Amino acid sequence: MLNKDNSNEWLRLKKWLSKQSKTKTLVGLGGNIRSFLNLNKVKKMGTNNFIKKALVLSKLDVDKKISKYSLQQDRADVIDYALNIYIEVIKTLEINEVKSTKWGVSDSIAVKTFHELYSKKISISRS
Repeated sequence: MLNKDNSNEWLRLKKWLSKQSKTKTLVGLGGNIRSFLNLNKVKKMGTNNFIKKALVLSKLDVDKKISKYSLQQDRADVIDYALNIYIEVIKTLEINEVKSTKWGVSDSIAVKTFHELYSKKISISRS
């Protein structure tokens, strides 16, 4: 967004993705994916449709995204960049469907930690 995109980071992402298993469903975390699915009034979306609708959205300026979809300013100005990352993941891992959780990133980390504590995969002790 601020022209600080680094091509080395994209290469690093592609390299990491190439080591991951192919999967049919991508579950996104956070406000950008949740907002995108909500503005399309769906809980999940096929990837061809996802890419097509992301392209349509990217052609709108920030003000139009706000007025047409009631996006907040700080969402409308970054959502295209986030969707580009999702599209890269979709293409590399041959994803068929995208959906979202109701949680954001920090909530998801808390839930994962709780489950690990509960299942005794990790422990917390005072020394």
